[in-house]
Amino acid sequence: MNFVRLGSCDYVSDRVSNVITSHLQSMVTDFMQRFVDLSEMDFPKWLTQYKLVDHGDVEQQFQNELADLQNDSSAEVVHKGKCQFMRLDEEIIENCPNLSKHAQNLLLPFPPHIL
Repeated sequence: MNFVRLGSCDYVSDRVSNVITSHLQSMVTDFMQRFVDLSEMDFPKWLTQYKLVDHGDVEQQFQNELADLQNDSSAEVVHKGKCQFMRLDEEIIENCPNLSKHAQNLLLPFPPHIL
């Protein structure tokens, strides 16, 4: 449980603490049931750890853009601010169109042209 200090709060009764804890536990269960398919998906390593990927492990059509992305210091700043979804950033999309489109297809439930 992430709320270890909840029980030590003077203004939170045991009853309220139990209600909060029970609700959070039911939310965890619900999320695990609703999004089980996401945990079973096999996302490519470059999607979340683009700096650590060897170019040889990536499809040839994406190798040049991945190399550019790995050497782009401004992309690293975007990555730190937006985490793994940085491939959806406008600047990254412009500089790495093929890689970004492939990332969008993996991350978004519907193709962009449908939206």
